[in-house]
Amino acid sequence: TLRSSHGNTIIGAVSLLDTSGALLQTVLTDAEGNYLISEISPGNYTIKFQANNFQTLIQGVIVAANANSGIDAVLKPSPGGVI
Repeated sequence: TLRSSHGNTIIGAVSLLDTSGALLQTVLTDAEGNYLISEISPGNYTIKFQANNFQTLIQGVIVAANANSGIDAVLKPSPGGVI
């Protein structure tokens, strides 16, 4: 789920990158901030969360075989941004 630092859900983009930084998938969150990235091979990845007027959040993620991973993110407002 993608939320603001105030606890509000955010509609934004979630991107999955491989360890070299190549973009593999980008999905949009729904109105509740939920997203689903599917058909991922086990391994190490980078996930990037972006939304208008918020700072981008980038973090590493390890995907295990035959497992579902839930990654929640909290974005801080951009300095000078309007939310």
